[in-house]
Amino acid sequence: MSPDTAHAAVLGLVQGLCEFLPVSSSGHLALAQALYGLAEPEVFFDLILHLGTLLAVCVFYRREVTGLVRELGCLARPSRLRHYYRVRPFFRLGVLIVLGSVPTAVIGLAFEDFLTSLFSSLKAVGMGFLATVAVLLVSRFLKTARYKSELEFPAWTALVIGAAQGIAIAPGISRSGITICVALMLGLEGSLAARYSFLLSIPAILGGLLLTYSGADSSTFPASAAALGFAVSAVSGFLALKLLTFVVNRERFHFFAPWCLAAALLAFHLYGRGMWVGAACRTVRRIRICLWLPPAPSLPDEDRHAGQTGARFLSGARPMPAPDMNGSPPPATGLPPAPP
Repeated sequence: MSPDTAHAAVLGLVQGLCEFLPVSSSGHLALAQALYGLAEPEVFFDLILHLGTLLAVCVFYRREVTGLVRELGCLARPSRLRHYYRVRPFFRLGVLIVLGSVPTAVIGLAFEDFLTSLFSSLKAVGMGFLATVAVLLVSRFLKTARYKSELEFPAWTALVIGAAQGIAIAPGISRSGITICVALMLGLEGSLAARYSFLLSIPAILGGLLLTYSGADSSTFPASAAALGFAVSAVSGFLALKLLTFVVNRERFHFFAPWCLAAALLAFHLYGRGMWVGAACRTVRRIRICLWLPPAPSLPDEDRHAGQTGARFLSGARPMPAPDMNGSPPPATGLPPAPP
């Protein structure tokens, strides 16, 4: 297996697993860059990996995706849209997905520069992992489910879940983790919360791809490596979806908290090690400068006399006239000697 093929397979596996499991794919990428110097994937190749995970969502929820596409025909009857919203579950689900995407887009566009700057800080990554840990642990104590179907799903909860998805743009905060946990807190049943969370990711992924990769150049990865990365991300993403829905349905979502806690501790360790390494490098640099400082060069007679004259002037003494070219003593000035 060539290095490009192995690299593509590893990136596809990480993308597929961490995109859907509540462990933050962006946070793991930041840790991998700090630990192994793993470069961020090329723009075009990253697009291929995200398309693989998008395919995994569409295949896993193919029944819901097909139903949403069919409900587009209802838009041809504007006078009956309110009725469709009350009685057609897939139409209502589509409206809720649109509502949830609005706060995600607003947060992503309004705070894009700030959220992007957090990716370069391991301290921010560690704080994001800790926030994910807290949310996952809270989900352990959520037992009440008031909404068990799309027709019982209120619109205001979609806006809150969409805002949570927008916050999850920050590294270390799991998108699936925070959206599913917020949905459970708001009273959604586990399977409904997971289903809505992953269907809500479809417009988020598509919007992010359109905004970020509209001017992407072609990848230097071979076509075979890109195809392998796409396939690995799709298959691993599908398996991650099956695992996560299994865990959510059995109310074991908090089992991922130790993983995120270990990732947070690793991020803080790397952040502290970076500070100590930076301080040690600066100290060594100062010592080397002091040890390698060249000695002061010997001065000519004229410069030495000028230096002595300047020193006497600063000390309050009268300057001594310089000797003439024949070495004769300086002429008398008639002035009293300078005080000691």
